[in-house]
Parts: sequence; structure tokens; C-alpha cells
Amino acid sequence: MSFLIVLLTCFIASPSFAEVLARKPFTDRDLREFLFKDYDKLVRPVAQPNDSVNVTFDLVPISIRDLDTKNQVLIMDALMMVSWKDFYLKWNPEEFNHIGQLCLPHQEIWKPDLAIYTA
Repeated sequence: MSFLIVLLTCFIASPSFAEVLARKPFTDRDLREFLFKDYDKLVRPVAQPNDSVNVTFDLVPISIRDLDTKNQVLIMDALMMVSWKDFYLKWNPEEFNHIGQLCLPHQEIWKPDLAIYTA
């Protein structure tokens, strides 16, 4: 029994085993753990407190449901597309097995406050 423990200890301590662990390919899960280690979705994603977050907003019309020209009312279906750069959700793909993008649920990230008003 003691022989097995000594042999196992020598195998774990060998440089080749350490090299194998160092070359472990990173997965999406590893990247997610790295990104969300200290992430807070309630904090604006900027490097400095005085920095602003540039938000791009696009409204893509899909269909017109109703058009009342007399009362000047338009009811339509549209797709709202919003994009911004989150300073805290960035990584070097070379360090994470060349993972260039990661799909995340929208509930887990910071989102800008948006309101649509009619004019």
C-alpha cells in the first residue's frame, strides 16, 4: 500500500504532469467563471467613474398593424436592437482556447435603462 502512495506522489510531482495541467484547454464554463468572478450587473461597465457608456439603438419595423391618418396614430410591430461595450466583459481569446464570443442570458448582465415615448 505504501508503494502505491509513493508511486502516485512521484507521478503527480513529475514535470510532465504539471505541463499537462498547464495546457488544459479552457471551456466556455471556464471563461464564464473568469468573467463573472467579480462582476456586478448593477454597476455601469466603465473603466473610470466619469466615463460614459455609448449605447446604439436601432428600431427595425416588422409590420404595420394599424394606421389611423385622421388621428395620426400608427401601431406597428418592431424589433428593438440595443448594443454597447461592457468594459468588464472582455478577455483575450488566446488565453481561453480561442473562444471569441460567449452567449449569456440577459438577466445576468448590465443593461441600460431605456424608455420609449410617443411623440
